[in-house]
Amino acid sequence: MPRRINPKCLECVQLSVAEARQVHGPEGDDCWQEARCHRRRSHYRNRRDVNAERRSLYR
Repeated sequence: MPRRINPKCLECVQLSVAEARQVHGPEGDDCWQEARCHRRRSHYRNRRDVNAERRSLYR
């Protein structure tokens, strides 16, 4: 079963990287992790297209 989408990360996708680092970095709520967040933001931004492409392979 897939993991649930983190609502905080989904909102973060709408921000630029600089804004996200400011809001969620050390001076913000401190949830920004450089190793994880860039990849997760990219996945959340593109997941609709990636999932549609994946579904089309099974048809």
